[in-house]
Amino acid sequence: ILAENIGGGLKKLHQAGEDVRLMKINLADKEANLQIATKETDALLLEITEATGVAEKKEQEVGAVQEMLQRDAKKVGAVAQDAEQDLAAAEPMLLAANEALNSIDPKALNTVKKLANPPALVKRITDGVCVLLHDPMEMKHCEAVPEKGGVWIRDSWEAGRRFLSDMKAIERLYMFKGKDEGGKGLKDQINEETCELLLPYLNMKEWSK
Repeated sequence: ILAENIGGGLKKLHQAGEDVRLMKINLADKEANLQIATKETDALLLEITEATGVAEKKEQEVGAVQEMLQRDAKKVGAVAQDAEQDLAAAEPMLLAANEALNSIDPKALNTVKKLANPPALVKRITDGVCVLLHDPMEMKHCEAVPEKGGVWIRDSWEAGRRFLSDMKAIERLYMFKGKDEGGKGLKDQINEETCELLLPYLNMKEWSK
């Protein structure tokens, strides 16, 4: 009986050892799988972190663009408002100019063109008309004339005389304010260069008298 008991105990010990060995193998496999899963999880977290950083950067860029567009929109609105105010202020002058154009007497133009040396203001006006109509002019340099109060622009009376001698001079003036087949008049072709050429005349005291 004792031998049987000892034999049974040894068998149980052997079985227990075998179970422990199998458990260690199973545990090792699970640890290996856990390490693989951990690496995959770490890689996924890194990818998510990088993607989140890119998304946040894009969001910041979009926000910056939106702010810039909003600032530009405000600037454009302010410029448009200023332009409307300028147009409103210029409207009386435009009406006065149209009235002056309608009152031109062809006989008076003939009288003026016959003058060998008309008043300076007349020559300034014909210069301005030639600039607006893009007529060729003998533009000369400015000269300092102390007795006249500073820089004086030499006139181009020959260009003015040619304009006044044109049988269609008044018609050209009406065409300037009117519209062509394309819906535009010469006044719509006034550019920055035209304004620069007119500016010295507009700044002269004689022009505003």
